[in-house]
Parts: sequence; C-alpha cells; structure tokens
Amino acid sequence: MLINVMEYERRWPQERINYSQAQMILGARDRRTIRKHIGEGREIIEETNLALTQVLSELPGFARLPEQKPGMGRHERLVSTVEEIDGAVTRMHGAGREKVPAIGYVHVVYMYRRARNPVKISAGSSKTPSNHVLSSLAFDDTS
Repeated sequence: MLINVMEYERRWPQERINYSQAQMILGARDRRTIRKHIGEGREIIEETNLALTQVLSELPGFARLPEQKPGMGRHERLVSTVEEIDGAVTRMHGAGREKVPAIGYVHVVYMYRRARNPVKISAGSSKTPSNHVLSSLAFDDTS
C-alpha cells in the first residue's frame, strides 16, 4: 500500500484528497479507508524525510541538506533528500554501489514503526533511533 500512497503523493501533492484518483491508485472505495491509508502514508513519508535529514546533518563534509522550497510536495521533498543521501554515499564510498530507492527508506521506517519488539539500545530501554537504522541502510559498512 505504501508504494501506492507514494505514487498518489507524486501525482497529487496537494493536501486535499482527490478521492476519484485515490480510488484508482489505492484500489479502495471507502472514503474512510482512503483517508486512513493516505494519512498514515503521509506521516511515514514525513517521518522518513525527517530521519534522512538527520542523517545528512551528521555528514557535513560529504552532504548538504537539500533545499526545501515552499510548495514542494512530500514526495518531491523525500526524493530530493534521497538523492542527496545517494550523492553522499558516492562521495564517501565511490561509485558502483546500487542506489536505494525512496520506497526502500519509507518501507524501513514503516517496519520500524510497526515492530512489536523494537530494537533496544544495549544499556537502555529506548528504541534505536530510526535515523541510525536508515544510516546503516544507506551506508552499509561490512568491514
């Protein structure tokens, strides 16, 4: 469902839901179901963008925060952030690494939110922050 919500957000970035188009893309007919899926998808997209922005802010020598212009849609902001992450990975590790698509990051955040037993920090009881999880996806260091 997330990939369908992302496609909807790419095509119709405005805040108001276009129910006829959402029905075709999501395959749902009930307005409440459409609102629920789009609302949850939008939250996850925003959370993913925020976590990736935190990853970028920790790499000042290799990356910059992408310009977020007024009027940009969620999908467009996420794609520009993912492109900057890909650029930072290339600058740090060189070319030749397969790029992670935006839906890959969104899916990780979705799974992170839905986990029944969240990853614990060894000494504490809080979750490992999602930006650390996304950072390990982008910068997979197997050394």
